[in-house]
Order: sequence, then structure tokens, then C-alpha cells
Amino acid sequence: LSFEEVIATKNTITGRLNGKNYTTVAGTGVDIFDAEAHFLSNKVIEIQAGDEKQELTAETIVINTGAVSNVLPIPG
Repeated sequence: LSFEEVIATKNTITGRLNGKNYTTVAGTGVDIFDAEAHFLSNKVIEIQAGDEKQELTAETIVINTGAVSNVLPIPG
């Protein structure tokens, strides 16, 4: 497989998983934003989609990156 084919396959798989995640939370009262985000405080995030920025405040903020944490075996 070429690198381009691997990336295309990865994009297809993650696209399906993203769709499944949206379907799972649809109608549950959860707001979903497709944007880059960073925390301004423990209850406030700033999101940016394109040129548009918005601050969001909530008691609970969940950021679903679709990634899994991996702690590297590096001392310190």
C-alpha cells in the first residue's frame, strides 16, 4: 500500500466512527461543535471553526478527540 492509500483508508474509518459518535449522542441534549478548542479556565473553552471564535462556559466540558492517551516510559 502507498502512503496515500493508507491515509485514505484511515480517513474512511475515522469518518465512519465520527458518524457513529454523532448518532450516539443525537437527541440527548448534548451540543456538538466541530472546531479546534483550548481551555481558558476549568469551565471555559474557546472554540474556533474557520475564522469564527466562540467562548463556551459549562459545568462539564467533554472534548472527544478520538485519540487514546499514551504515557511514554520517560523518567521525569
